[in-house]
Amino acid sequence: MDQKPWWKSKIVWLGVINTLIAGLELGGVFLETGDFSPVAISQLVIGILMVIARIWFTNTELKG
Repeated sequence: MDQKPWWKSKIVWLGVINTLIAGLELGGVFLETGDFSPVAISQLVIGILMVIARIWFTNTELKG
């Protein structure tokens, strides 16, 4: 089976970027309003799930 390093996976990087953007947005909204935004929380969860799905549920294995 084909293997590639995790840092060469575009999907992993998209998930990481999405998670970072959501985290920054969530922090900014919290500091501004004192409340968490449901949109930012859902974006954060989607980014984390994207990385998990790529690492554990695809045919091309990632190596350390």
